[in-house]
Amino acid sequence: MTKQRGFTLVELMIVIAIVAVLSTLAIVYMSPQTKAIDVATRFGDMVSEASRLAAQYGPVRADVAAAHGTERTYIEATTAGPRPKFTLYLRVEHAEPSNAIDEVEIQSYDMDDEAKRVTAESFANSVGKYADVTPISDWDQFSIKCYSNGTCEPRTLYFSQATGSSKDRKARVSVMPLGAAIYV
Repeated sequence: MTKQRGFTLVELMIVIAIVAVLSTLAIVYMSPQTKAIDVATRFGDMVSEASRLAAQYGPVRADVAAAHGTERTYIEATTAGPRPKFTLYLRVEHAEPSNAIDEVEIQSYDMDDEAKRVTAESFANSVGKYADVTPISDWDQFSIKCYSNGTCEPRTLYFSQATGSSKDRKARVSVMPLGAAIYV
């Protein structure tokens, strides 16, 4: 009788099971997971761009400002909760003698499925920590106006997520008159 060589079926099945488990762990680990700080950073970048554009395009003409306000850009936030949308608009006036304006959408960030774990929890009409301001958690829409001198209205927006380490669960963006600061 000759001696048989090779692997048994049980040994092959164990190796396949180990490879499957390792592959699953690698896929889960490598897939991007949006965190509250990621969304806060993206929103902060949008505020910085709004401030920059407002300064670049300069003051609104006096007749247009009287009819529509002095802000050059603004960010509109809609729908509190798990899927808000942030849109940056640039206000461009028509040629004289018209005092009409066009509101041109520059960029938009819809917290879609990529950020479904992150919630825009609340916002405040001032700058500060959650305990120091009056947060508004039930909102359908708010805006942040930026002016030709590069300043923006003060606001604080709070983001949270239900999963992840406690360090990654909360983030806030404080829109200060001269730009946005992101805090964890």
